[in-house]
Amino acid sequence: MNKFAVLDLGTNVFNLLIAENSSEGLRFIEVVKEPSMIGAAGLADGNIKPVAFERAASALKKLRNRIDEYSMAEGTRLPVFAFATSAFRDATNGKELAEHLKAETDITVNIIGGDDEARFVFEGVRLSNPLVFKDLSVNKLIMDIGGGSVEFIITDGENILWEMSFPLGVARLREKFEYTDPIPDNILADVSTYIMLELRPLWDAIEEYSPRILVGSSGSFDTFRDMINLDKFSCAINEKEGMDATEDEIDTFRSKLRKRTSANISFSDFEALYSKLLKSTSAERMLMPGMSKVRERFIVLGAVISKIVIKKSAVEEIWQSTYSLREGAATVLYKSAE
Repeated sequence: MNKFAVLDLGTNVFNLLIAENSSEGLRFIEVVKEPSMIGAAGLADGNIKPVAFERAASALKKLRNRIDEYSMAEGTRLPVFAFATSAFRDATNGKELAEHLKAETDITVNIIGGDDEARFVFEGVRLSNPLVFKDLSVNKLIMDIGGGSVEFIITDGENILWEMSFPLGVARLREKFEYTDPIPDNILADVSTYIMLELRPLWDAIEEYSPRILVGSSGSFDTFRDMINLDKFSCAINEKEGMDATEDEIDTFRSKLRKRTSANISFSDFEALYSKLLKSTSAERMLMPGMSKVRERFIVLGAVISKIVIKKSAVEEIWQSTYSLREGAATVLYKSAE
């Protein structure tokens, strides 16, 4: 196996990673994301809606085309490993959707359980920041916010000490607590109470293992990183040149940001962003530097659950990891082929 493709089929986004088993080891070549929005038509009744079937197929076909471009260049068909998570495994017709995607794209979809998802996320995240994970004397809390679920993993850096998946993904929360922006105080209170109650097993685990570092994996935390850093960049340009940063300048800076595998997020920066998001409307968020179009509708709830976990866990550091399930799955596949 030389080049191969890994697909992380999430509730809101389908992720493609092209990886390579090279003479220097495992190398990540390209990441491509396509909005899937499986939960946009609703997940509360336990069924993925017909419109979501077609939306998912359309997204996967685009990623299939990109894989085929690599296959053409390589002169051989790339192996494809597709992993589906919360929306697929929790829905009564998740297997039916997997079969539909197979028929439409010739990609076999593996619906994985929470344990496998946690293992892949763990393997990916610890690759992103070896220095943070090297110190085995300090426990870390990994948080992966998805559309359908949120995964929590407590690790010493080498071993998984505790893990659990909660059906508190931002798409599910948005469906359960529908509101008009900006989020009203009473809805915020209801959401916060609900999250606090649902995460009781996590609070018990935190009390037992006392993690001191929080690592937010990809997704919402990528957006937090982009928004914080692009806002600082835009302000610096404005102060220096007396005008707003151009789109080209912003795009160049964003590209540099996304080449980093990990970034520290200060508590003050997170608090400032949290307050800004809570007061914002959808139209205002779309004008904020670094806002992801795919995540705009859900980012407020991502910030709310992050704030609750940060406060309740009393961690001393916050880190963002660009790597997640896709890189972790690639790592596991690479090691198994050695």
